[in-house]
Amino acid sequence: MAKNSSGRLTESTYAILLATTEPIHGYGIMSRIKELSKESIVIGPGTLYGALKKLMGDGLISMKLVDDQKIYEVTGAGKEVLKEEFERLENLIAMSKEVLG
Repeated sequence: MAKNSSGRLTESTYAILLATTEPIHGYGIMSRIKELSKESIVIGPGTLYGALKKLMGDGLISMKLVDDQKIYEVTGAGKEVLKEEFERLENLIAMSKEVLG
């Protein structure tokens, strides 16, 4: 799975999974991530397609051809991983609010 050395999803992987919660093509994924992140995350084609290949291999994203265009969508397993990471991040935010106010 595309996780960092601490076993958590990388920012890019999290963003790709979020962007593929609806069927979408590669360029659409890049645009959606840029939009969702308010341009703080920009993923180039090389990074995106390498990550998609890895995520498909891990069973977190599926791909189908529609009118000769590759369409990607997060799988049930991918949604579960995304949900787990979201909950982890929510817990970090709650802890931070408690300490930082």
